[in-house]
Amino acid sequence: MDNKMFCFQCEQTALCTGCTGKAGVCGKTADVAKLQDELTGALVGLARATDNAPDVNGDTWRLMIEGLFTTVTNVNFNEETIRALIDRVHGEKARLVPDCAVCASACGRTDDYDMEKLWGAQEDIRSLKSLILFGVRGMAAYAHHAMVLGYTDEEVNRFLAKALFAVGEDWGMDELLTIVMKVGEKNLKCMALLEKDNIENYGTPVSVTVPLTVEKRPLGFLSRGTFLGAGKSYMIKGKQAEKKAENAPYGRIKCVLVTGSIKPLPTLGKRLRQG
Repeated sequence: MDNKMFCFQCEQTALCTGCTGKAGVCGKTADVAKLQDELTGALVGLARATDNAPDVNGDTWRLMIEGLFTTVTNVNFNEETIRALIDRVHGEKARLVPDCAVCASACGRTDDYDMEKLWGAQEDIRSLKSLILFGVRGMAAYAHHAMVLGYTDEEVNRFLAKALFAVGEDWGMDELLTIVMKVGEKNLKCMALLEKDNIENYGTPVSVTVPLTVEKRPLGFLSRGTFLGAGKSYMIKGKQAEKKAENAPYGRIKCVLVTGSIKPLPTLGKRLRQG
């Protein structure tokens, strides 16, 4: 096959069939695409290693979630960090199943998965496995955000491993369809976890009325030396910015933003309520 890459993960996919050239529509290069496939194959190997491994811990799940999240469209196109993640995944797998690396009769049970087998599979199998893979990548985005806030769910973590395990297995349509349906179910649980995290950290969202009134005196800002007001911009340098803004012939200016802080101009005598 002459394709330099293959990716049909997102809605930007070329011709609605797949990006196969030197780079995808999203900007991902063929080299990055191959590394993401290699990372995914390594994650399948890690998922295989978690099966009945006694030393699976929070770091294992954290790495699996981080790896899956990295392969979501537009999250990380940095070759160096993806290679580093692959090495970390291999290191974690070696920790969980140290004997596999030195086994004289290698069975291949915890080997990395060759993603070319997925992309070249019979179309129904490829479609079902892709639904599983792309679904758990999306789940990992929610799980990663929740993890940053300090929340995890063992059931969600275990399912991510189960789904990756299924991607690497030679299963039929019925078996894969069962996993596909579970992806939807566990994704809702993962979203509920993130919602709970957000509410506990930031409070319950409430609806508010947003005023649509157009003010007679448009607001102007000075940001990093740019003076904005009355539809024009003026460069004002140094510490004299506020003084010059105050004396500028633009009485419509209500406040000035200097080095990141909002300050009402003293001549106007009005305070800007900071949100």
